[in-house]
Amino acid sequence: TRLLNSIAAGAMPSIREFAPQDLANTAWSLAKLEFSHDDPLLHAISASAICRIHDFAPQNLSNTVWAFAFVKLWDAPLLDAIAEASLSRLSNFGGQAIANTLWSFAHLTDRLHTPLLHA
Repeated sequence: TRLLNSIAAGAMPSIREFAPQDLANTAWSLAKLEFSHDDPLLHAISASAICRIHDFAPQNLSNTVWAFAFVKLWDAPLLDAIAEASLSRLSNFGGQAIANTLWSFAHLTDRLHTPLLHA
């Protein structure tokens, strides 16, 4: 874990320069490695993603929300941003992205994002 912590710490200064796919992939990787939900890098990813959420492709949106759901990190501003961005691109989502997005919101809470569910 020392290596992973060093990598995470090294990513912090440049996280705002990450492309949307880099943010999504990093969040997904941290989740798969079971990083704690209070990890500072996840919070930095959230802040950076919110600023550029409209640049995220459907797969980036899906992977990001999946990562936060997997570590059970309820980040309302990020989840609202992902839900709103997903609504505007729902016709571009493939089946896997739709399934992952819905699973993620369901896994995080029973208060699902109503407009997203009714789209």
